[in-house]
Amino acid sequence: MKFKKLISTPIRLALFCMASYLIILGIVAENQPWGRGWWHDFKFYLKQKSPSYTPPDENSPELAALQKKIDAWYPQILERYPLLKVEYKNVPDDQNGFLKILEWQEDAEAMEKWEQTNLPDKFTDILQSENKKNAFPDNTLSEAKAYLKKHQNSIVRAMKIGLLPDQSNAGISPDRLFLKSISFTKNIADHLKLKACIENEEGDLKSAFQTFRALNGWADHFGEIETPTLIITTLSMAIRLSFQAHIHSRILPQLSNNNIHSKQWKQWSELIILKNDVPKNLIHMWRGEWQHVVNAHWIKVELLKMDPQDYEALLTAYTEDLYDRVDPRTLFNPSFPPPRAHKHLSRKSILILDLFNLGVSAYGSGYLRAHTILQQYQLAFTLKKLEAESHDLTQLDQTTLDSLPTQILPDLHLNIDFNKREITAPKNKISNPKTISF
Repeated sequence: MKFKKLISTPIRLALFCMASYLIILGIVAENQPWGRGWWHDFKFYLKQKSPSYTPPDENSPELAALQKKIDAWYPQILERYPLLKVEYKNVPDDQNGFLKILEWQEDAEAMEKWEQTNLPDKFTDILQSENKKNAFPDNTLSEAKAYLKKHQNSIVRAMKIGLLPDQSNAGISPDRLFLKSISFTKNIADHLKLKACIENEEGDLKSAFQTFRALNGWADHFGEIETPTLIITTLSMAIRLSFQAHIHSRILPQLSNNNIHSKQWKQWSELIILKNDVPKNLIHMWRGEWQHVVNAHWIKVELLKMDPQDYEALLTAYTEDLYDRVDPRTLFNPSFPPPRAHKHLSRKSILILDLFNLGVSAYGSGYLRAHTILQQYQLAFTLKKLEAESHDLTQLDQTTLDSLPTQILPDLHLNIDFNKREITAPKNKISNPKTISF
Protein backbone atom coordinates (compact mmCIF):
# COMPACT_ATOMS: atom_id res chain seq x y z
CA MET A 1 0.00 0.00 0.00
CA LYS A 2 2.82 2.37 0.87
CA PHE A 3 4.56 1.37 -2.40
CA LYS A 4 1.45 2.21 -4.46
CA LYS A 5 1.14 5.52 -2.67
CA LEU A 6 4.81 6.22 -3.31
CA ILE A 7 4.35 5.53 -7.05
CA SER A 8 1.11 7.48 -7.36
CA THR A 9 2.60 10.71 -5.99
CA PRO A 10 5.09 11.31 -8.86
CA ILE A 11 2.45 10.23 -11.38
CA ARG A 12 0.03 12.75 -9.98
CA LEU A 13 2.76 15.34 -10.02
CA ALA A 14 3.57 14.52 -13.65
CA LEU A 15 -0.08 14.73 -14.67
CA PHE A 16 -0.42 18.06 -12.88
CA CYS A 17 2.69 19.40 -14.62
CA MET A 18 1.45 18.16 -17.99
CA ALA A 19 -1.95 19.77 -17.51
CA SER A 20 -0.31 23.02 -16.45
CA TYR A 21 1.96 22.85 -19.51
CA LEU A 22 -1.01 22.32 -21.87
CA ILE A 23 -2.89 25.24 -20.31
CA ILE A 24 0.13 27.52 -20.65
CA LEU A 25 0.71 26.25 -24.23
CA GLY A 26 -2.92 26.96 -25.07
CA ILE A 27 -2.71 30.50 -23.69
CA VAL A 28 0.48 31.13 -25.67
CA ALA A 29 -0.95 29.50 -28.81
CA GLU A 30 -4.03 31.70 -28.70
CA ASN A 31 -1.74 34.71 -29.19
CA GLN A 32 0.41 33.20 -31.94
CA PRO A 33 -0.45 32.96 -35.69
CA TRP A 34 0.28 29.21 -35.71
CA GLY A 35 -2.16 28.44 -32.92
CA ARG A 36 -4.71 31.21 -32.78
CA GLY A 37 -8.27 29.91 -32.38
CA TRP A 38 -7.27 26.37 -31.35
CA TRP A 39 -9.44 26.37 -28.21
CA HIS A 40 -12.39 27.78 -30.18
CA ASP A 41 -11.89 25.10 -32.84
CA PHE A 42 -11.65 22.37 -30.21
CA LYS A 43 -14.90 23.46 -28.58
CA PHE A 44 -16.56 23.58 -32.01
CA TYR A 45 -15.30 20.06 -32.72
CA LEU A 46 -16.90 18.80 -29.48
CA LYS A 47 -20.09 20.68 -30.35
CA GLN A 48 -20.28 18.97 -33.76
CA LYS A 49 -19.87 15.55 -32.11
CA SER A 50 -22.79 16.19 -29.80
CA PRO A 51 -25.94 14.15 -30.67
CA SER A 52 -28.03 17.32 -30.39
CA TYR A 53 -25.90 19.27 -32.93
CA THR A 54 -27.77 20.59 -35.98
CA PRO A 55 -25.78 22.19 -38.84
CA PRO A 56 -26.72 25.83 -39.41
CA ASP A 57 -29.06 26.72 -42.26
CA GLU A 58 -30.86 29.82 -43.54
CA ASN A 59 -33.27 29.73 -40.60
CA SER A 60 -30.62 29.40 -37.89
CA PRO A 61 -30.44 32.05 -35.19
CA GLU A 62 -26.67 32.00 -35.72
CA LEU A 63 -27.19 33.28 -39.26
CA ALA A 64 -29.43 36.10 -38.01
CA ALA A 65 -26.76 37.10 -35.49
CA LEU A 66 -24.04 37.00 -38.15
CA GLN A 67 -26.19 39.03 -40.54
CA LYS A 68 -26.66 41.69 -37.87
CA LYS A 69 -22.87 42.01 -37.51
CA ILE A 70 -22.37 42.21 -41.28
CA ASP A 71 -25.13 44.83 -41.63
CA ALA A 72 -23.20 47.05 -39.21
CA TRP A 73 -19.85 46.29 -40.86
CA TYR A 74 -20.95 46.73 -44.50
CA PRO A 75 -21.45 50.55 -44.70
CA GLN A 76 -18.23 51.11 -42.75
CA ILE A 77 -16.16 49.00 -45.14
CA LEU A 78 -17.67 50.77 -48.17
CA GLU A 79 -16.59 54.09 -46.72
CA ARG A 80 -13.04 52.78 -46.54
CA TYR A 81 -13.16 51.22 -50.03
CA PRO A 82 -15.43 53.36 -52.23
CA LEU A 83 -14.60 51.47 -55.46
CA LEU A 84 -16.69 48.59 -54.12
CA LYS A 85 -19.88 50.66 -54.05
CA VAL A 86 -22.53 49.71 -56.62
CA GLU A 87 -24.99 51.90 -58.51
CA TYR A 88 -27.94 49.88 -59.78
CA LYS A 89 -29.88 50.58 -62.97
CA ASN A 90 -33.63 50.87 -63.09
CA VAL A 91 -34.67 48.30 -65.71
CA PRO A 92 -38.32 47.21 -66.13
CA ASP A 93 -38.80 43.47 -65.63
CA ASP A 94 -40.07 42.91 -69.17
CA GLN A 95 -36.90 44.54 -70.57
CA ASN A 96 -34.45 42.80 -68.23
CA GLY A 97 -32.58 40.10 -70.13
CA PHE A 98 -30.74 38.80 -67.08
CA LEU A 99 -33.97 38.38 -65.13
CA LYS A 100 -35.55 36.47 -68.04
CA ILE A 101 -32.55 34.09 -68.15
CA LEU A 102 -32.83 33.49 -64.40
CA GLU A 103 -36.55 32.77 -64.67
CA TRP A 104 -35.89 30.29 -67.46
CA GLN A 105 -33.16 28.58 -65.44
CA GLU A 106 -35.41 28.39 -62.39
CA ASP A 107 -38.03 26.46 -64.36
CA ALA A 108 -37.02 22.97 -63.23
CA GLU A 109 -38.48 21.16 -66.24
CA ALA A 110 -36.84 23.49 -68.77
CA MET A 111 -33.57 23.35 -66.84
CA GLU A 112 -33.47 19.56 -66.89
CA LYS A 113 -34.22 19.49 -70.61
CA TRP A 114 -31.54 21.98 -71.63
CA GLU A 115 -28.89 20.63 -69.27
CA GLN A 116 -29.09 17.38 -71.22
CA THR A 117 -29.62 18.83 -74.72
CA ASN A 118 -26.05 18.91 -75.93
CA LEU A 119 -25.57 19.76 -79.57
CA PRO A 120 -24.93 16.53 -81.54
CA ASP A 121 -21.25 15.97 -82.30
CA LYS A 122 -21.63 16.31 -86.07
CA PHE A 123 -23.06 19.81 -85.63
CA THR A 124 -20.47 20.75 -83.00
CA ASP A 125 -17.75 19.75 -85.49
CA ILE A 126 -19.34 22.04 -88.10
CA LEU A 127 -19.28 25.00 -85.69
CA GLN A 128 -15.64 24.35 -84.86
CA SER A 129 -14.60 23.81 -88.48
CA GLU A 130 -12.33 26.36 -90.13
CA ASN A 131 -14.08 25.91 -93.50
CA LYS A 132 -15.29 29.28 -94.73
CA LYS A 133 -17.44 27.75 -97.48
CA ASN A 134 -19.54 24.61 -97.63
CA ALA A 135 -19.50 24.31 -93.86
CA PHE A 136 -22.25 21.67 -94.03
CA PRO A 137 -20.99 18.58 -95.89
CA ASP A 138 -23.33 16.04 -97.55
CA ASN A 139 -26.91 16.31 -96.23
CA THR A 140 -26.06 17.84 -92.85
CA LEU A 141 -27.61 21.23 -93.70
CA SER A 142 -31.10 19.75 -94.03
CA GLU A 143 -30.46 17.59 -90.94
CA ALA A 144 -29.40 20.66 -88.93
CA LYS A 145 -32.52 22.57 -89.99
CA ALA A 146 -34.75 19.64 -89.05
CA TYR A 147 -32.93 19.33 -85.70
CA LEU A 148 -33.45 23.01 -84.81
CA LYS A 149 -37.09 22.81 -85.83
CA LYS A 150 -37.65 20.33 -82.98
CA HIS A 151 -36.43 23.03 -80.55
CA GLN A 152 -38.22 25.91 -82.28
CA ASN A 153 -40.02 27.23 -79.19
CA SER A 154 -36.83 27.40 -77.13
CA ILE A 155 -34.90 29.01 -80.00
CA VAL A 156 -37.57 31.71 -80.32
CA ARG A 157 -37.46 32.30 -76.56
CA ALA A 158 -33.65 32.53 -76.59
CA MET A 159 -33.76 35.02 -79.47
CA LYS A 160 -36.29 37.24 -77.67
CA ILE A 161 -34.18 37.27 -74.50
CA GLY A 162 -30.97 38.01 -76.39
CA LEU A 163 -32.57 40.97 -78.19
CA LEU A 164 -33.86 42.58 -74.99
CA PRO A 165 -32.20 46.00 -74.58
CA ASP A 166 -30.90 45.91 -71.01
CA GLN A 167 -29.98 43.86 -67.96
CA SER A 168 -29.78 44.37 -64.20
CA ASN A 169 -29.60 42.35 -61.00
CA ALA A 170 -31.13 45.16 -58.90
CA GLY A 171 -33.48 43.66 -56.32
CA ILE A 172 -32.37 40.11 -57.14
CA SER A 173 -31.08 38.10 -54.19
CA PRO A 174 -27.33 37.40 -54.43
CA ASP A 175 -28.14 33.72 -53.88
CA ARG A 176 -29.93 33.65 -57.24
CA LEU A 177 -26.70 34.76 -58.91
CA PHE A 178 -25.25 31.36 -58.05
CA LEU A 179 -26.21 29.91 -61.43
CA LYS A 180 -27.79 26.50 -61.15
CA SER A 181 -26.31 25.32 -64.42
CA ILE A 182 -23.60 26.56 -66.76
CA SER A 183 -24.36 23.78 -69.26
CA PHE A 184 -27.88 25.21 -69.63
CA THR A 185 -26.51 28.50 -70.99
CA LYS A 186 -23.77 26.83 -73.04
CA ASN A 187 -26.27 24.56 -74.78
CA ILE A 188 -28.63 27.44 -75.55
CA ALA A 189 -25.73 29.46 -77.00
CA ASP A 190 -24.55 26.49 -79.11
CA HIS A 191 -28.01 26.13 -80.63
CA LEU A 192 -28.12 29.83 -81.48
CA LYS A 193 -24.69 29.56 -83.13
CA LEU A 194 -25.92 26.62 -85.20
CA LYS A 195 -28.89 28.75 -86.28
CA ALA A 196 -26.56 31.59 -87.35
CA CYS A 197 -24.31 29.11 -89.16
CA ILE A 198 -27.29 27.76 -91.16
CA GLU A 199 -28.44 31.28 -92.05
CA ASN A 200 -24.96 32.20 -93.17
CA GLU A 201 -24.66 29.03 -95.26
CA GLU A 202 -27.89 29.92 -97.03
CA GLY A 203 -26.66 33.45 -97.74
CA ASP A 204 -29.11 35.11 -95.36
CA LEU A 205 -26.69 37.53 -93.72
CA LYS A 206 -29.53 39.69 -92.43
CA SER A 207 -30.98 36.85 -90.31
CA ALA A 208 -27.49 35.72 -89.28
CA PHE A 209 -26.79 39.24 -88.02
CA GLN A 210 -29.91 39.17 -85.85
CA THR A 211 -28.93 35.79 -84.38
CA PHE A 212 -25.44 37.05 -83.58
CA ARG A 213 -27.04 40.13 -82.02
CA ALA A 214 -29.01 37.80 -79.77
CA LEU A 215 -25.81 35.93 -78.81
CA ASN A 216 -24.15 39.27 -78.06
CA GLY A 217 -27.18 40.11 -75.92
CA TRP A 218 -26.77 36.90 -73.90
CA ALA A 219 -23.13 37.79 -73.28
CA ASP A 220 -24.15 41.31 -72.21
CA HIS A 221 -26.97 40.05 -69.98
CA PHE A 222 -24.40 38.16 -67.93
CA GLY A 223 -21.36 40.44 -68.08
CA GLU A 224 -23.09 43.82 -67.89
CA ILE A 225 -25.20 43.36 -64.77
CA GLU A 226 -24.10 45.53 -61.87
CA THR A 227 -22.46 42.78 -59.80
CA PRO A 228 -21.33 39.91 -62.03
CA THR A 229 -19.51 37.13 -60.20
CA LEU A 230 -16.32 35.52 -61.44
CA ILE A 231 -18.32 32.58 -62.85
CA ILE A 232 -20.90 34.82 -64.55
CA THR A 233 -18.13 36.95 -66.12
CA THR A 234 -16.38 33.82 -67.38
CA LEU A 235 -19.62 32.60 -68.94
CA SER A 236 -20.15 35.96 -70.63
CA MET A 237 -16.62 35.94 -72.00
CA ALA A 238 -16.93 32.36 -73.28
CA ILE A 239 -20.12 33.21 -75.22
CA ARG A 240 -18.54 36.35 -76.69
CA LEU A 241 -15.26 34.70 -77.71
CA SER A 242 -17.12 31.82 -79.33
CA PHE A 243 -19.43 33.84 -81.56
CA GLN A 244 -16.73 36.41 -82.39
CA ALA A 245 -14.46 33.59 -83.60
CA HIS A 246 -17.33 32.42 -85.80
CA ILE A 247 -17.89 35.92 -87.23
CA HIS A 248 -14.16 36.24 -87.89
CA SER A 249 -13.83 32.95 -89.75
CA ARG A 250 -17.23 32.75 -91.52
CA ILE A 251 -18.73 36.23 -91.85
CA LEU A 252 -15.74 38.54 -92.28
CA PRO A 253 -14.59 36.89 -95.56
CA GLN A 254 -18.07 37.40 -97.02
CA LEU A 255 -18.15 41.05 -95.99
CA SER A 256 -14.75 41.50 -97.64
CA ASN A 257 -15.39 39.55 -100.84
CA ASN A 258 -18.86 40.92 -101.56
CA ASN A 259 -19.49 44.56 -102.37
CA ILE A 260 -21.15 45.14 -99.01
CA HIS A 261 -22.56 48.58 -98.36
CA SER A 262 -20.83 50.63 -95.66
CA LYS A 263 -24.06 50.53 -93.63
CA GLN A 264 -23.69 46.75 -93.26
CA TRP A 265 -20.06 47.10 -92.18
CA LYS A 266 -21.27 49.54 -89.55
CA GLN A 267 -23.95 47.08 -88.39
CA TRP A 268 -21.47 44.25 -87.93
CA SER A 269 -19.01 46.57 -86.20
CA GLU A 270 -21.58 46.90 -83.38
CA LEU A 271 -20.88 43.24 -82.52
CA ILE A 272 -17.10 43.44 -82.98
CA ILE A 273 -15.97 46.90 -81.88
CA LEU A 274 -16.40 46.82 -78.11
CA LYS A 275 -15.44 49.11 -75.26
CA ASN A 276 -12.48 46.91 -74.45
CA ASP A 277 -11.37 48.77 -71.30
CA VAL A 278 -9.57 45.93 -69.53
CA PRO A 279 -8.91 47.64 -66.15
CA LYS A 280 -12.47 48.99 -65.95
CA ASN A 281 -13.99 45.62 -66.90
CA LEU A 282 -11.83 43.76 -64.39
CA ILE A 283 -12.77 46.19 -61.60
CA HIS A 284 -16.43 45.64 -62.52
CA MET A 285 -16.03 41.87 -62.15
CA TRP A 286 -14.08 41.90 -58.86
CA ARG A 287 -16.57 44.37 -57.38
CA GLY A 288 -19.37 41.97 -58.26
CA GLU A 289 -17.51 39.00 -56.83
CA TRP A 290 -16.95 40.86 -53.55
CA GLN A 291 -20.61 41.87 -53.29
CA HIS A 292 -21.61 38.24 -53.81
CA VAL A 293 -19.23 36.83 -51.19
CA VAL A 294 -20.26 39.41 -48.60
CA ASN A 295 -24.03 39.35 -49.22
CA ALA A 296 -24.96 35.83 -50.37
CA HIS A 297 -26.72 33.84 -47.63
CA TRP A 298 -25.43 30.49 -48.88
CA ILE A 299 -21.82 31.63 -48.32
CA LYS A 300 -22.65 32.80 -44.78
CA VAL A 301 -24.23 29.42 -44.03
CA GLU A 302 -21.08 27.66 -45.25
CA LEU A 303 -18.98 29.98 -43.09
CA LEU A 304 -21.10 29.14 -40.06
CA LYS A 305 -20.53 25.45 -40.74
CA MET A 306 -16.77 26.09 -40.55
CA ASP A 307 -17.27 28.45 -37.61
CA PRO A 308 -14.29 30.82 -37.67
CA GLN A 309 -14.28 32.95 -34.54
CA ASP A 310 -13.50 36.22 -36.30
CA TYR A 311 -16.01 36.67 -39.14
CA GLU A 312 -15.64 40.43 -39.44
CA ALA A 313 -11.84 40.28 -39.43
CA LEU A 314 -11.98 37.54 -42.09
CA LEU A 315 -14.27 39.56 -44.38
CA THR A 316 -12.17 42.69 -43.82
CA ALA A 317 -9.02 40.79 -44.78
CA TYR A 318 -10.77 39.44 -47.88
CA THR A 319 -11.84 42.98 -48.76
CA GLU A 320 -8.28 44.28 -48.36
CA ASP A 321 -6.92 41.55 -50.62
CA LEU A 322 -9.59 42.13 -53.24
CA TYR A 323 -9.23 45.90 -53.14
CA ASP A 324 -5.62 45.46 -54.18
CA ARG A 325 -7.01 43.83 -57.33
CA VAL A 326 -9.41 46.66 -58.15
CA ASP A 327 -6.80 49.37 -57.60
CA PRO A 328 -5.79 50.39 -61.17
CA ARG A 329 -2.15 50.68 -60.07
CA THR A 330 -1.98 47.02 -59.11
CA LEU A 331 -4.28 45.27 -61.62
CA PHE A 332 -1.55 43.62 -63.68
CA ASN A 333 1.43 44.16 -61.42
CA PRO A 334 1.82 40.99 -59.30
CA SER A 335 4.79 42.42 -57.38
CA PHE A 336 2.89 45.42 -56.00
CA PRO A 337 1.69 45.52 -53.36
CA PRO A 338 3.29 42.53 -51.61
CA PRO A 339 0.87 39.86 -50.35
CA ARG A 340 -0.68 40.72 -47.01
CA ALA A 341 0.25 38.43 -44.11
CA HIS A 342 -2.99 38.79 -42.09
CA LYS A 343 -1.27 37.51 -38.95
CA HIS A 344 -4.12 38.84 -36.83
CA LEU A 345 -6.53 36.22 -38.21
CA SER A 346 -7.32 32.91 -36.56
CA ARG A 347 -5.85 29.79 -38.10
CA LYS A 348 -9.19 28.75 -39.57
CA SER A 349 -9.86 32.18 -41.06
CA ILE A 350 -6.48 32.11 -42.79
CA LEU A 351 -7.44 28.77 -44.37
CA ILE A 352 -10.82 30.17 -45.48
CA LEU A 353 -9.14 33.29 -46.89
CA ASP A 354 -6.81 31.05 -48.91
CA LEU A 355 -9.90 29.35 -50.36
CA PHE A 356 -11.42 32.74 -51.27
CA ASN A 357 -8.19 33.73 -53.03
CA LEU A 358 -7.61 30.38 -54.75
CA GLY A 359 -6.71 30.78 -58.43
CA VAL A 360 -7.00 34.57 -58.45
CA SER A 361 -3.64 35.18 -60.15
CA ALA A 362 -4.31 32.55 -62.78
CA TYR A 363 -7.74 34.03 -63.44
CA GLY A 364 -6.28 37.50 -64.00
CA SER A 365 -3.86 36.05 -66.54
CA GLY A 366 -6.64 34.19 -68.35
CA TYR A 367 -8.89 37.24 -68.28
CA LEU A 368 -6.19 39.37 -69.92
CA ARG A 369 -5.63 36.71 -72.60
CA ALA A 370 -9.36 36.59 -73.41
CA HIS A 371 -9.57 40.37 -73.75
CA THR A 372 -6.46 40.32 -75.93
CA ILE A 373 -8.12 37.88 -78.35
CA LEU A 374 -11.22 40.09 -78.49
CA GLN A 375 -8.97 43.03 -79.30
CA GLN A 376 -7.31 40.98 -82.06
CA TYR A 377 -10.71 40.25 -83.63
CA GLN A 378 -11.54 43.94 -83.40
CA LEU A 379 -8.28 44.93 -85.09
CA ALA A 380 -8.73 42.29 -87.83
CA PHE A 381 -12.22 43.63 -88.54
CA THR A 382 -10.91 47.21 -88.72
CA LEU A 383 -8.16 46.22 -91.16
CA LYS A 384 -10.54 44.25 -93.40
CA LYS A 385 -12.95 47.19 -93.41
CA LEU A 386 -10.13 49.54 -94.47
CA GLU A 387 -9.17 47.11 -97.21
CA ALA A 388 -12.77 46.90 -98.43
CA GLU A 389 -12.74 50.71 -98.71
CA SER A 390 -9.94 50.36 -101.29
CA HIS A 391 -7.06 50.96 -98.94
CA ASP A 392 -3.73 49.27 -99.56
CA LEU A 393 -2.85 48.06 -96.07
CA THR A 394 0.89 48.18 -96.78
CA GLN A 395 0.60 51.87 -97.70
CA LEU A 396 -1.40 53.20 -94.75
CA ASP A 397 -0.34 56.64 -93.56
CA GLN A 398 0.95 57.14 -90.03
CA THR A 399 -2.23 58.85 -88.84
CA THR A 400 -4.32 55.83 -89.84
CA LEU A 401 -1.81 53.43 -88.29
CA ASP A 402 -1.89 55.38 -85.03
CA SER A 403 -5.70 55.21 -84.94
CA LEU A 404 -5.81 51.40 -85.16
CA PRO A 405 -7.07 49.67 -81.98
CA THR A 406 -3.78 48.00 -81.02
CA GLN A 407 -3.58 49.07 -77.36
CA ILE A 408 -4.79 46.65 -74.69
CA LEU A 409 -3.05 48.32 -71.72
CA PRO A 410 -0.77 51.38 -71.71
CA ASP A 411 2.29 49.12 -71.92
CA LEU A 412 0.71 46.31 -73.95
CA HIS A 413 0.09 46.57 -77.69
CA LEU A 414 -0.77 44.15 -80.47
CA ASN A 415 1.70 43.54 -83.30
CA ILE A 416 0.63 43.64 -86.97
CA ASP A 417 2.57 41.77 -89.66
CA PHE A 418 1.21 43.16 -92.94
CA ASN A 419 3.24 40.71 -95.03
CA LYS A 420 2.01 37.59 -93.24
CA ARG A 421 -1.37 39.26 -92.57
CA GLU A 422 -1.24 38.25 -88.93
CA ILE A 423 -1.99 39.92 -85.60
CA THR A 424 -0.05 38.71 -82.56
CA ALA A 425 0.35 39.65 -78.90
CA PRO A 426 3.66 39.87 -76.98
CA LYS A 427 4.54 36.37 -75.75
CA ASN A 428 6.28 37.71 -72.66
CA LYS A 429 3.09 39.43 -71.43
CA ILE A 430 0.25 37.16 -72.58
CA SER A 431 0.05 33.50 -71.61
CA ASN A 432 -0.40 31.18 -74.60
CA PRO A 433 -1.03 34.03 -77.08
CA LYS A 434 -3.12 33.42 -80.19
CA THR A 435 -2.34 34.43 -83.78
CA ILE A 436 -5.26 35.96 -85.68
CA SER A 437 -5.14 36.36 -89.47
CA PHE A 438 -6.82 39.13 -91.44
